[in-house]
Amino acid sequence: KATVSVLNWDRMSGAPEPAPSGDAAAAPRAPGAWYDGHGKVVCGPMVRVSTLGFRLLAAKSGAEALFSEELIAQKLVKTERHVTPEGVVEYVLVEQYGKLKKRQLLKTLIFSCLEKKSRDHLPEGAPVVLQLGANDPDTALAAAQHLEQDVDAIDLNMGCPKQFSIKGGMGAALLSTPDKACAILRKLAANLSIPVTAKIRMLEDKDAMLSLMKSLSTTGIKAITVHARFRDSRYTVAPMKGYLNEILDALHPFPIPVFFNGNVWDRAAAKEVLAELPRVSGIMICRGALYNPTCFADVPLQKTDAFSELIKLHLRYRGGIREVKYTLTRSFQDFKEYKKMFDLFHAGKTIPAMWAALGNDVDGAEFAALMAAHGDPIQMVTGTIEEYMQQRAGQAADPASHEPSMKRPAAEVVEDEEGGKRAKTESA
Repeated sequence: KATVSVLNWDRMSGAPEPAPSGDAAAAPRAPGAWYDGHGKVVCGPMVRVSTLGFRLLAAKSGAEALFSEELIAQKLVKTERHVTPEGVVEYVLVEQYGKLKKRQLLKTLIFSCLEKKSRDHLPEGAPVVLQLGANDPDTALAAAQHLEQDVDAIDLNMGCPKQFSIKGGMGAALLSTPDKACAILRKLAANLSIPVTAKIRMLEDKDAMLSLMKSLSTTGIKAITVHARFRDSRYTVAPMKGYLNEILDALHPFPIPVFFNGNVWDRAAAKEVLAELPRVSGIMICRGALYNPTCFADVPLQKTDAFSELIKLHLRYRGGIREVKYTLTRSFQDFKEYKKMFDLFHAGKTIPAMWAALGNDVDGAEFAALMAAHGDPIQMVTGTIEEYMQQRAGQAADPASHEPSMKRPAAEVVEDEEGGKRAKTESA
């Protein structure tokens, strides 16, 4: 098997494993500086995949920014912020769960990250960019301000083409309402202490595309990522590099950096795309990272080794079986050579089952220790919302109090922005 020595583990802790407390300091740099310069390669947003463990592995492999999964503003503003003794920040939603007894509540983990010790501290090894799904300026700002202290930039999703986003006026719907999109971005850029960016798709009408790019560049945002396909195109359609070149040539000189997204599989491929697109500043990798989160390294790990490392990070930072299983099935489903392994992932119901399916020993000392320390990702609360809020008000005076990680939401599977299967949840 390949070893993890090809990964840049010392970006976080200088040790073979990440520091559990999140105390390790990376080299200081300005928040959001990932968009400066030329040739940066960043890890893009993927629903139910771009979680804490996944982002950590991408950072250790060399990703120069880490996008969260898309998080819906209306959901985020209802969350509570908790910090674990290990330095993990958790944004948790408490709701009545209709299928259970009337006086039972469900706590759901919406987003987690490592705690920052200062504004410029990068505890995950690279800047964390929270991608926001929003359809109005005020709610977008409220959600962004709620998490502002824990992330390094906010990105507005203007590219998701699925109905749950379109019907809500979010994602690619904003491409048809550029005035609303610009109003959201202006509100964010004018009121946040961290940079704001946007991720869009291509418009078929060239004049409309030129107008959109110009308008976005005047809102105060720091960068634009262009998914080089039309709104309804899927990942089987080749990205339109030539069309993007035409747009950027017509706009030259463009005042802010532009990142390219679409069918870039690893760092070597990123270098080739940068050579093809001379006016592009950097590359965002999504599907390539889904297939192998160590694709940012010059020499990535073998696929099974990469996902073994991912499971260990999920265990260390209390990831649940839902996100582990979802990521593994998504990552292996398109490869005939891994059909038997995919079937094991699909049938598996526990993290040890996923670990064994990758060819690992479930009785190994390291895995056993991680399993023993793994927090229960599910918590039910007895009582009413009102009783719970009274209890929380009493706990607020005790900073040492902490409640464990929660369940991630159950999901209906739909297609994602690049056309693969994805989970449709209220938080994604």
